[in-house]
Formats: sequence, structure tokens, C-alpha cells
Amino acid sequence: MAGVAVLTPKEARFARELPTADSATDAAIKAGYAPTSAHVQASRAIRKDKVVKAVAKQQAKLEKASAYTREEWEQRLKEEAEGSKTDTSSNARIAALQTLGKANGWIQERIVMVSADVARAVIQAASTTPNFEPGYVVQEGDWDRFQEAVLQASKSL
Repeated sequence: MAGVAVLTPKEARFARELPTADSATDAAIKAGYAPTSAHVQASRAIRKDKVVKAVAKQQAKLEKASAYTREEWEQRLKEEAEGSKTDTSSNARIAALQTLGKANGWIQERIVMVSADVARAVIQAASTTPNFEPGYVVQEGDWDRFQEAVLQASKSL
């Protein structure tokens, strides 16, 4: 078979595993590569055209087998966000908009690791600052005001 790119057994398994794996390294380990070199093997594999094509075929196969394609999923979220269904609540519309934003990279969440003292200061600042309720996500425009409240609260600890 001249001209036909044939995958090795490990490359074929990697291509089957990658669409559902947590990472390319995990897919490489499941494909049989040594855990110590899996990240290197994964990096090499995803640069090969034959592997990229096999991964695309596997993704298409999985998408076809799933209830929704990505386009259908996004359409359902858009319908929910626009409230085109009579049973859509405002909370459901907001959640749909947030999900669409995250899926398209328009919304990026920032996770910050802090010490226990800083966490206490944040909790105190949130409880004493108007509009900062449990579960509130600090918006970009509120960030400076919230940082100031945390600074003031941390001084009182």
C-alpha cells in the first residue's frame, strides 16, 4: 500500500484514546507508552499528520454517537440564553450565556490560591461590602474595590 500512512498499534490506540482522555499524556499512557516518557511520545504523536487524521476520525465517530454535535449543543444553549422556550427562567438564561462564553473562550475564570489569613480577609471583606453575596463572582470592574476591601479586612485580623 504505497502512499497510505499506516499507524503503529500504539499510535492507533493513542488516536482512539485522545478524544476522551484528560490529557495527551494520559492518552499516551493508555496507549501503552511508558509513564516516564508518555508526555514526550504524546507530543511527537500529535505532530504526525497520520495521527491527527486518525484523532479527527475518532472525534467524528464519537460525536456521531453522542446525543448532540457541538453545533447542536451550542444551538440549544443559544435557545436557552435567548429564552425562546416558554419555561426558561432568567437563571437558566444566564447560566446558558455563561456556558457559551466559557466554551468559546470569551469568559476565563481566574483561580487564586491564598493562605488561610487571606481567605479569612476575603470572607470578611465579602460580608461587609455591599453587593458581595455568597457565591458572587468578582467582575472585572469590581476587582479594585474588592481588593481594597480585602486589604482593609486583612489589617483588622
